[in-house]
Amino acid sequence: LKGLDRRYPTAAEFLVRNFTSSTRPLPAGRDLAELPAARWFRDVGWVSFHRALGRPADDIHVTFVSSPYGSFSHSHAHQNAFVLNAYGVGLAVNSGFREWHNSPHHNAWVRQTVSKNALLIDGEGQKPRSKESTGRITHFAVQPRFAWTRGDATRAYALQQPKGRVQRVTRDLAFVDSRYLVVRDVVRLRTPGRIDWLLHTDRPGVQR
Repeated sequence: LKGLDRRYPTAAEFLVRNFTSSTRPLPAGRDLAELPAARWFRDVGWVSFHRALGRPADDIHVTFVSSPYGSFSHSHAHQNAFVLNAYGVGLAVNSGFREWHNSPHHNAWVRQTVSKNALLIDGEGQKPRSKESTGRITHFAVQPRFAWTRGDATRAYALQQPKGRVQRVTRDLAFVDSRYLVVRDVVRLRTPGRIDWLLHTDRPGVQR
């Protein structure tokens, strides 16, 4: 392995290069419909709901995040945020773009809660670029007519507010009959405040 570090700066790059240049045959493909339509990725704090997984023209897809990994590195201040796609069209999206990592727009908008389908408390989002700005999935259930999850983002908001002010920030998402999305937010503050409910679309003229 002498000199390998000069050709492949990281172990991940070495593994990817080794995989892509392999002459071994790829495993046989499988139908995505065999996978669960609703799934909780426990280790990273993501939940995914599908109506017709593997058929984009017929699918409604909801992704929800409340992650223990915080908002540092490549993560954003997006605890309890969601995105919604239906029939191949993005309806509720993460707004902004990244010209390059840590560009002015990337840091001042894309990393911030204001660019997500989330909440602001008195105009403030969650603390960005912080390992402590975490969320967690506290409930996940799948029943014949609905799938349901709840995220707790209290800690992520509390870091940006006066100590003790934020008592609770939770969000429930219910995907009913694989057709309707119901969102319920519960915010408890020690003192009164203004809550902004954010919804972003990439299509001009769509009512928010």
